[in-house]
Amino acid sequence: MKKYLKEKENIVKKYFKHIKWLYFIHCLDIILFILILGLFISLTAFSHKEKWVSYTIVTLGVYFLIKFTLSNWLSRSLYYYKIQVFNLVVNFKDAEINLKRNVDITSFWFIAMSILINMLTAFMMQWSTKDLIDNKIWESVVFVLLNLMLLPSFLNSFQELISVEKGVDSRFINLLKNQYFLHKNIFNNAIFDENNINLVFEEINLKSKEGIFIVKPKNFEKINYEIFNKMNEKILNNYKELWDFYWNVLDLKQKTKVKYWHKIKLKRIEKILDAIFIDFFEL
Repeated sequence: MKKYLKEKENIVKKYFKHIKWLYFIHCLDIILFILILGLFISLTAFSHKEKWVSYTIVTLGVYFLIKFTLSNWLSRSLYYYKIQVFNLVVNFKDAEINLKRNVDITSFWFIAMSILINMLTAFMMQWSTKDLIDNKIWESVVFVLLNLMLLPSFLNSFQELISVEKGVDSRFINLLKNQYFLHKNIFNNAIFDENNINLVFEEINLKSKEGIFIVKPKNFEKINYEIFNKMNEKILNNYKELWDFYWNVLDLKQKTKVKYWHKIKLKRIEKILDAIFIDFFEL
């Protein structure tokens, strides 16, 4: 079982795309947080009352809190991994067309770490402002503004944290996962609609989302788009292979008794495949 799971993990890893600039920001954030924490300890435990220490804490705190607030308001994932289902390059009429499908993912520990860092930063920032603002009214104004700015972001992050643990869409579970044994060959019976906008699965009354396959224009017969048909076939075959892999993982989970640690690895693989097909199907 250990060897089998390792093989499956290696297959899944092929679809991971490492976003280097987001990873750099993540590492930078950890370094800056350690710096803030060190300065705060020197400010409180060792009674270092230099103004520059408080200014540095507040300045770095503003950076953290603005980034945290904006990423939540804009619903922008800052996790440094994505799933890249396919990445194809088509040379057509002296132009190079890039076709790719990325699926956003996140992890429980990444969200939890972000919440913890920003909660502690907000606390250290509010504490440090006491050394910079003598007026109690302005101190209260800063406190209220920080809370008004951060409260919706923290609520949004906690909801995201719960959704990661809660699992996948209930309709996806009811129609596909719980009845996986009936749907082993659904991709073999699927057909494209008239303009290749969707892949239609008539037997389960579902279709793919728009934008995954190359759309066939109305003047398709007049122009040689044979290469686009081939690309659609490549995309379709890629999803077929992933579905077969997904089906085998679900079948293994149902029919085989596995150890606790093996179960965790299997669940991790399953979640990645869940994300791919939730992104694929119009639910």
